[in-house]
Amino acid sequence: MEEFSKKTRTISSTMSRLENYHSSQKQENGIHINPSVFTRMLEFSIKQKWKEVVGPVFANAATSVVVNGNMLYVTVLSPAIRNELILHRSTIVKRINEELKRKVLSGMIVK
Repeated sequence: MEEFSKKTRTISSTMSRLENYHSSQKQENGIHINPSVFTRMLEFSIKQKWKEVVGPVFANAATSVVVNGNMLYVTVLSPAIRNELILHRSTIVKRINEELKRKVLSGMIVK
């Protein structure tokens, strides 16, 4: 568990450094950060936070978790879990944004 939290902290620090490089107009030391790499890392962070926010039961029930733009698309097979996720989707999005310390997601669609 400690190893997982170290990896999560490493990813968070890397994300913040990449975001600082990406948002600045002037590239320092000739370093150019590809925006697609930044986007992929952000998607990975969202998927990690998804597991932490909803817990293992809902995370394992989801067959697909995809980030497209600022929307989170979740596919589940169980109608009961689908209804619970729909009921709490605004809270889930809010908590993921709080965990990432930035407004990344604007909504969640459950299929």
